[in-house]
Amino acid sequence: MEEMKSEEAERRLPEIDIHGTAFIVDVAFSELREKGKADNCISFHELDNVPSGGYFLWYDKKRKQAADIYSDDSQVVAVHLDEMVKNDPLGMSSKYGIALADLPERDVDCRFDASILARRENEVPIVKILDNHYLMDIPSGILKPLDKAGPTINMREFSWDGNVDKSFFYYDYEERKRVIIPPDIMEEPKNVVLVVLPNIFFMDREFPQNVLRDQGSATPQTYYPTRVFPLSETIIPALIEENKRMSTARVPKKGFHI
Repeated sequence: MEEMKSEEAERRLPEIDIHGTAFIVDVAFSELREKGKADNCISFHELDNVPSGGYFLWYDKKRKQAADIYSDDSQVVAVHLDEMVKNDPLGMSSKYGIALADLPERDVDCRFDASILARRENEVPIVKILDNHYLMDIPSGILKPLDKAGPTINMREFSWDGNVDKSFFYYDYEERKRVIIPPDIMEEPKNVVLVVLPNIFFMDREFPQNVLRDQGSATPQTYYPTRVFPLSETIIPALIEENKRMSTARVPKKGFHI
């Protein structure tokens, strides 16, 4: 099952092939995400700009990730990728508020439409999680259900990814609340999905933009996307399997023991 219906899921995101593995190009979250595996992503921050255009990446074929010190050198290959304005012009247009016809040739030349960001100053952001809409009270870090049904959700309790481009939490779509997955989980919870949002700091109008630039983080966006994934595409099934294996290993065998 691919990404569940969410804010931008009405548009099928483009895919690219990297050594036989399909990756979804998700410019809203600045990442290449392995199709069907929401937890395996290559951040745009791991790509090196090529002066003549595009990007360069040392790719680990076995782990299907950017190569690092844990990679087997025999599995590492050089990969060249196109500019994101070529891989996903619609996504770049939406992210920066630039008309398709006005997109530059290089990603580095994309600039936000100041008028759109100015209009956003007077707007209360709304995000859609499946069929539920939430007002984003960014100063207080709270998601408030638009229909006032169900509990509020504290965004400051969300987890962050390693590149701080996005935050995520597990969501019970029946009770419409955030849930915590215990590390010793043994059974997959019902009615729970993984929800991914931009990092709250990228949505804070008062957060100094020069700090974001100094950190090399993603820039603010002209809209607030969400991504919703079934647990089958997360690390939860592997965690449950490992917990069951460890539990079985700890069960003492019958018979005489010293």
